[in-house]
Amino acid sequence: MSEAATRYVIDLAANLGARLVAVNVIDPARRAPGYRGPRVDQLRADREPALLEIVGTARSRGVEATFLLWTGEPGKSIVAAVEAEGADMVVVGTRAMDRAGRFLLGSVSDYVVYHAACPVLVAR
Repeated sequence: MSEAATRYVIDLAANLGARLVAVNVIDPARRAPGYRGPRVDQLRADREPALLEIVGTARSRGVEATFLLWTGEPGKSIVAAVEAEGADMVVVGTRAMDRAGRFLLGSVSDYVVYHAACPVLVAR
């Protein structure tokens, strides 16, 4: 999620008295055969501090906050987290790709918009 989207969602949760669950997904499918980069456990360790920072910032604003760090296909995993947490609303960041980029690469935010059972706000 972009920094702007993170600031926005923390402000929104603080203003609404809402609970915040930050979700981050590691996509193992993006690892090409023969890839010798970080293992999934290393990626988890790299991402956790940023999630803890988001939670800390939200809590400093009086927001009840936690995070989930899952492994899987990002769009499907976010939608599953929304269902598991009983979310009333989802805020997702976007890389603001053009239509051709979304077609070729897919878009996590597009997937969430079309598959989540609750309202989705796309922030950038």
